[in-house]
Amino acid sequence: MEAPVMKNTPLAALTFALLLAFGTLAAENEAATVQIAIPNMVCVSCELVIERAVFEIKGVNDIEFDGDAKTALIRFDPALTDIDQILSACSDAGYPATVVEAPSI
Repeated sequence: MEAPVMKNTPLAALTFALLLAFGTLAAENEAATVQIAIPNMVCVSCELVIERAVFEIKGVNDIEFDGDAKTALIRFDPALTDIDQILSACSDAGYPATVVEAPSI
């Protein structure tokens, strides 16, 4: 049995062009990470409130909490948001935060 071969059709060319374009865009928009300290985060409910507030910001991709250390590691697209917006969202939610580790891009 032979492996299927993609035929040279307009749809195949379009598919290839889209894959190439989105691959290029993904490479250009690297995610940045920042670790923040949230001293008054004491429980999982606190984490949920912070998570909800931070994820309302366009460009935030992921957040990981360390409840014991009272920190969060946040991945975001620096073309869409910045650290000040993230810190403001935490503060507005009742959880003032400070940067522990400078962002890496």
